[in-house]
Amino acid sequence: MRLSVLIIVVLYSIIIFFGCFRRGGTFPGTVKDPKEVSLGDLSRYYKEHSNGLITPDFFCTDSVDTTMKFIWDPYFKKRILPVSRRSIKEIQELFKFDEKSFVSRSGKDDFISAVFNFYQKQSFDRQKQTYTRPYRYLNAWGSLFYPPIKKVTQPLQFYHSKFSDDFDPLTVSSRYFDPEFQKQLDLETQTELTYGNQLRLLFNGEDSYPEKLRLTKEAKKFL
Repeated sequence: MRLSVLIIVVLYSIIIFFGCFRRGGTFPGTVKDPKEVSLGDLSRYYKEHSNGLITPDFFCTDSVDTTMKFIWDPYFKKRILPVSRRSIKEIQELFKFDEKSFVSRSGKDDFISAVFNFYQKQSFDRQKQTYTRPYRYLNAWGSLFYPPIKKVTQPLQFYHSKFSDDFDPLTVSSRYFDPEFQKQLDLETQTELTYGNQLRLLFNGEDSYPEKLRLTKEAKKFL
């Protein structure tokens, strides 16, 4: 028995050592015939698969290395990673999203409704707790299907029809809107906030232990 285990361990070590290792961001591993694309290839891919909604945004600057390469994550092939180390900010700013055309094509009243409508048409992976996306996405986009919108360029009603003309977002004091709080929440829960999620606080053991016991009892595949 011990000899069999030792043989398996040795064989596994040899496979790992001589395997075809490829750089995959924070998920290095063996990949069979990895698809490596240039920034130009990726730009054409997004323009085609998003019907022109996602386009490059790096032609007006000299700070971007246009020779950079990308590869799919060997453990999650829907996600695209840069071959060499790049900052999240740099990757996020490579592309822009035509939010006005997106809302117009959706037939909805505002951006929030258009996004919600988009996710409603996608399938939901309960194991990963994320919605599928119709094309490969950059890891720097997080749970979004488009490059993050960092600047509000339209009237607030464009993003949510219930905003009033005199609404001032700077007066909102809720910590829920604090980016650092959201990062910490994602870190603590090991999940990403997506449409359809619900958050319920369980205060102390009186609330949390019954829920933990219920989850344990009803688990089908893993804890």
